Amino acid sequence: MRLNKQAQQGGFVEVESADVEELLESHCEDLSTEDLQQLVAAGEIEDAEDDEVKDAKPRELPTSVLSSILREVDKQLQILEGNDYNAERSRIAVRGVKSFLAPYEQLLCERRKMAKQQTLGVFFKLTPKKQSKPQSEDSEPQPSTSGIRRFFSSLPCNQNCT
Repeated sequence: MRLNKQAQQGGFVEVESADVEELLESHCEDLSTEDLQQLVAAGEIEDAEDDEVKDAKPRELPTSVLSSILREVDKQLQILEGNDYNAERSRIAVRGVKSFLAPYEQLLCERRKMAKQQTLGVFFKLTPKKQSKPQSEDSEPQPSTSGIRRFFSSLPCNQNCT
């Protein structure tokens, strides 16, 4: 009786005490084989639905979409700040929205850092110029390339190749 009154106070006006008693009694009874089979079948259906959710392709948020969303939100927040006569209220709202979007801002920043193209200067190393020293007696002589021309000019195909 008491449960019936609480249900009616909670907005369940159509609940009758006989229905409540019948429900409570049904929980004390043992389940039949048919009831168990129905429960197992319902569990298999739920498991199949869970498998479909697991097999679903994970959703991705492209950088371009993320960037445009954050730009649009920022634009709308500027409109809010500019048109609200209560500056304190709009500042609180803007601060709150930006704090909720901070993980997305950080994700966008990380993606931009990874995609940033490196300049050519990264691949070159500045070295100080060496002073050219006159060839001394203890240094080894370097090979000359002037003999290569004479070698190729002596070949028989040289007349046709030039």
